[in-house]
Amino acid sequence: MTLDDLITRRNHIYHRTPERRLRNEQDALAFINEVGFCFLFSSEGSEMPTLFEAIVGQPTDWTAAHDYETGLAWTWKDSLPIARKCFYGKLLRGKPVLVSLDLFPYFYAISENYGDLDQYLEEYQDGKISLAAKQIYEALLYHGAMPTSELRRKANLAGKDNARAFERGLVELQVGLKITKTAISEANRWHYCYVYDLLPRWLPEQVAKGLAIKSREAYPVILRQYLRNVIVSTPADIARLFGWSVETVDRAISALATSGDVRNDVVVEGLAGTFVGWCHP
Repeated sequence: MTLDDLITRRNHIYHRTPERRLRNEQDALAFINEVGFCFLFSSEGSEMPTLFEAIVGQPTDWTAAHDYETGLAWTWKDSLPIARKCFYGKLLRGKPVLVSLDLFPYFYAISENYGDLDQYLEEYQDGKISLAAKQIYEALLYHGAMPTSELRRKANLAGKDNARAFERGLVELQVGLKITKTAISEANRWHYCYVYDLLPRWLPEQVAKGLAIKSREAYPVILRQYLRNVIVSTPADIARLFGWSVETVDRAISALATSGDVRNDVVVEGLAGTFVGWCHP
């Protein structure tokens, strides 16, 4: 495989061609289901499909002037998760990711959650979540879904002095798959803010499926989808993207190699070194 071949295959899979670009919300949902998971705007620092580039239909700097396409990405990243057609949250490297509902249970399976809504207390006592995250979680647990403007008050994190702690707490809980965005509200001075709720209350079926999957079975499934998308990668890049240990990455690669899905010795003409590569067309 040459570097040009790799780029051509990725452009096809990522819908970065004029004929495959996304034209409506149904196309966007089909794209998310096809690639399994993607970043919203930028994959800078990681190789990944993005919803934005699939809308534009070509490799694109997301900071460039594409007002119409940016508007579509911004609209669909709200409308699809709110309709419970996919998951949206800061799942990888603290960046927004859209995940198909079929694949999401495997991400939940590798989280530290075991199905008890009071698990957060152990995690707080063990120093795994911050005080702000604990207060946000408890506000949602005891008072139900609410917009960020109200959530700040219920969590005792209102005011400028608490703004940074509140935002960090939201990210912690999203990355930990404990809360998720469920709606858009006009309950602030800009008439636009998110409504949050506990993830198990919002996607109970997917969470239940995730709890039934063993983590050792979930890692290869996620990695298989990733390598189907990107064609080749390295163990270091995989570990960096997903935040997995080297041992976890090695075990997942070994499982896929045993099943005949990947090889460990793929060479790409024009790139140095060898890669873990997807074996199928």
